[in-house]
Amino acid sequence: DITQQTPLHASNYDLAYCDRTLYQIACAAADPNTSGALAAIQEMARVVKSDGIVVAVEPKSCSDGRPVSLAPLFDQAGLTRIDEVGILEVPENRTAYVYRRSL
Repeated sequence: DITQQTPLHASNYDLAYCDRTLYQIACAAADPNTSGALAAIQEMARVVKSDGIVVAVEPKSCSDGRPVSLAPLFDQAGLTRIDEVGILEVPENRTAYVYRRSL
């Protein structure tokens, strides 16, 4: 359960990546933009090294049409947005969230 602390060691990985995961947690909540997805992002941030990268590729809306914007949650988790995402090919209906854990 990514919304709980996993048995993975802290500050051990260069990259944490998920695809179509966080939006499911967010969409299960009454307000998809203030959900348990923050806990999942915080866990991803915990396991990456200083200067490590956290990437999520997520749909822009829930299946019922509610919009999902996870960027504020990455900010709340203390991560810094990276603008250079040219290597990712992201479908039009998804957003790539690419963040770095600060030193």
